Amino acid sequence: MVTANPEVQDILNRVRSWSIDDRRRLVEEILKSLRSQPVASPAKKTLQDLRGLLRVEGVEPPDDAECRQILEEELIKKHL
Repeated sequence: MVTANPEVQDILNRVRSWSIDDRRRLVEEILKSLRSQPVASPAKKTLQDLRGLLRVEGVEPPDDAECRQILEEELIKKHL
């Protein structure tokens, strides 16, 4: 595993020489420290945030009649 931080790489190299018990204890302590940290929830997108996401310039969305026609054509393809 290659890390961008040379200090982390140095620590990893040193830890590899430790006994299994010492490494396991280190892992447990690191995990314990992570559990005590609050986890940031991902940003939730609302419908308002997503409006226009798929919009294409110069192309109008289909109206109700066109949507019905598209659905009818797809049903015919599916069942024939």
